[in-house]
Amino acid sequence: MWSNKRCNAETRNWIPCEEYEVLQSTALLYLTGANLVHLVPTKMLLQIVKDFRDAHGSNSSHHQTFIMVEHLEEGQRNDAYEAFASLNITCHTHHVFVESVEEVVERLYNITADIGIKSYKCVASATVLEYDQTFRQLIERSHLPFCADFKQVETENTYKEIWNWMLRQIPGVTFSGAQDIVDEYPTFSSLFQKYAENPTAGELLLQDCVVSNSSSPSSLSLIFLT
Repeated sequence: MWSNKRCNAETRNWIPCEEYEVLQSTALLYLTGANLVHLVPTKMLLQIVKDFRDAHGSNSSHHQTFIMVEHLEEGQRNDAYEAFASLNITCHTHHVFVESVEEVVERLYNITADIGIKSYKCVASATVLEYDQTFRQLIERSHLPFCADFKQVETENTYKEIWNWMLRQIPGVTFSGAQDIVDEYPTFSSLFQKYAENPTAGELLLQDCVVSNSSSPSSLSLIFLT
């Protein structure tokens, strides 16, 4: 993860900042279905995953652990799913199930590509519109489901309109709700940097974003329930 500029919302300029680097480590543990069958009943799976995470920097807030399982027999899936549900809660792991070596290669490529093209790694060019074009071209190569409708958007003219549109792709976020988030966090980078400082805050980062109604003097804090 890196950033070499910050946005001045008042002047609408990108200001260079001192370069820094924070590594976002990602590790993947590969298991065959046959191996998994022996690990689940003996409760060894949890310890193996914990040791694996410790060996690859699990103390970092930017660490991600994937577990890939190849060819899990249908009759073995219920016990495996229960074990993985527990792992997801205790170790924050992500799980990928594949059926062949070809699918292993494909999923590894997709995971690597999605990590490499995260939007905050895109460097804005001379104009905001050039940044938007670059961002859309990058997400076109992603398998992420929320990027499916990117070709259907209308042309936006300013970086705030682009940021507002991005927020409205989240289910349940209205135009006014997105606008209040934009007022609190003028750029995607500013919101991400705030989250990086305290990842456990989650949706509480938006509690100070006030949604107001022009026909009523009342207002309320914006909090997403997930």
